[in-house]
Amino acid sequence: PCTDSSPSLRVYCSLGTVVWRYYADYAWAVLEALALAAQQRGDMQVVIGLGGQPVDSRCRRLQGENVRVESYVDQWRLLQASDVFLTHHGLYSSHEAIYHGVPMLSSPFFSDQPGLAQRCQAFGLAVPLVDGVRAALTATHILDALDLVASQRDAMTARLDLARQWELEVMAARPDVIARIIALA
Repeated sequence: PCTDSSPSLRVYCSLGTVVWRYYADYAWAVLEALALAAQQRGDMQVVIGLGGQPVDSRCRRLQGENVRVESYVDQWRLLQASDVFLTHHGLYSSHEAIYHGVPMLSSPFFSDQPGLAQRCQAFGLAVPLVDGVRAALTATHILDALDLVASQRDAMTARLDLARQWELEVMAARPDVIARIIALA
């Protein structure tokens, strides 16, 4: 994600695909706060993935020297190169962040996302951006959360390593689970 050789904080943001149908206004508010935080901080490189939504004039206003907006990104690859992930806490996104050991900033929208965000926070894998689902979010909230991640980096890394081991154990047991399900059918 970085466009130059200077050290910087690499932030990847994805709010999923469904959010654009039901909560587009709030999603835009999150992205605008993130772009402003990147502008204020200066040493932050941000990639925003829109989950297949087109890059339009509103997206182009978010873009800057250190903010890139893409309709679709290779999330797996971006997470490998990111320091922090601003996420809605969709199931796959959360598991992928854990697998790659990337601390998360929580911005859940609906359904199971708030509960998953709370679990990730309780396990020390994520920090909340605001109190409450779809609460008003500012660049200051994002900058404060990034400072919190920086101050807890070692602890979060250790917790993410442990959670990754849990993920690997579940993956290793998957063939046995599938065989048991087939045997029941």
